[in-house]
Amino acid sequence: MAMKKKSYTARLGALALALTMVTTCLTGGTMAKYVTTVSATGSATVAKFDVDIKGNSTEFKSESTANISDLFTTGWTAPAENGVKTNMLAPGVYGYFDIVVTNNSEVSVKVSDVRIESKTNNTPEGKKIRMKYAVSDVTRVNKPDIFGVEEVDLGETIENALGDSIGWDISDNKNSKTVRVWWTWENSSPSGDEEDTAIGTYGDNVPTYALTIAITAEQVISTPAP
Repeated sequence: MAMKKKSYTARLGALALALTMVTTCLTGGTMAKYVTTVSATGSATVAKFDVDIKGNSTEFKSESTANISDLFTTGWTAPAENGVKTNMLAPGVYGYFDIVVTNNSEVSVKVSDVRIESKTNNTPEGKKIRMKYAVSDVTRVNKPDIFGVEEVDLGETIENALGDSIGWDISDNKNSKTVRVWWTWENSSPSGDEEDTAIGTYGDNVPTYALTIAITAEQVISTPAP
């Protein structure tokens, strides 16, 4: 009987050892299972911002002021045929220049500000070349009847004429707008004649008139309704 009892004891010990090894494998290893890891990336291309602004055919620059050599010679016309030397400024002379805004962007843009600054050199003290302007798309032959825009209002007049928005659609030049600005040295009163004569009567110091145009263009942003 002692031998049989010892045999049972040995079997029970072996079984316990086997169970312990199985349990260790189950708890210490990795169970087989389904696993998946997925990912996705979204992207968008940045829209280009590129606005080309010209005075006649001269491109405006952001780094410095461009010299528009033909600003006052385009469409130049004297008050009488052969009455003034070509391209010189004198009372009654008139002409025009074009402001051209082309939107090469991929967003709608607008001209939000136009600044005008004039400068006269070598004129007698208190005397000024009295330039008047008109914004009109009429031809050279059919010049505007009234030059009613003063220098101080010219920037706002050009801005309003360019409108609220210029799109990017290049078909039929929908991405470009042109504003024609007419100019003239006005001569409208006897006192004006005296001032003009004083300016034109000079020696070695030649009087000059310069007009600087600064234009700001920006992306169109809609304001959400409240």
